[in-house]
Amino acid sequence: MSDFHLLLWQEINTFDCPHGLGRISPEQCKANRQRPKNTGGFESSAPLQPAACSKCTQFQEMCNQVYIKRQADNKPTRKCRVCKKKRPLAKFRKSKVTGNHIKTCDDCEHHLGLGKYKMNKLEVSSRSLGNRAK
Repeated sequence: MSDFHLLLWQEINTFDCPHGLGRISPEQCKANRQRPKNTGGFESSAPLQPAACSKCTQFQEMCNQVYIKRQADNKPTRKCRVCKKKRPLAKFRKSKVTGNHIKTCDDCEHHLGLGKYKMNKLEVSSRSLGNRAK
């Protein structure tokens, strides 16, 4: 990964901890907050919770900023069951019954004569059959 891509990834997926722990991801922030505060009298090699994490009130705001950046960067996609390509969600029509996006992209539906293109194919074939009968 080039330096540019690494910096871009860090900018999107991490934030500067306001308590001086450096750039961390929301997942690491959560893991730090879930660590035990003390060993409870037992000898343990498990990492302890940093003192700053127990008093932090800004973690939710900082994590939400990262989640928003991630959403902006990742536009929703779906894999077509016919051509197996990942395509933007806008390339898939919604089902009239469920309202969910179907699993076949518009290009494949058009090519195979499915969905909204099914009716056009039937009209064309019925017209050609009508011409043969005359």
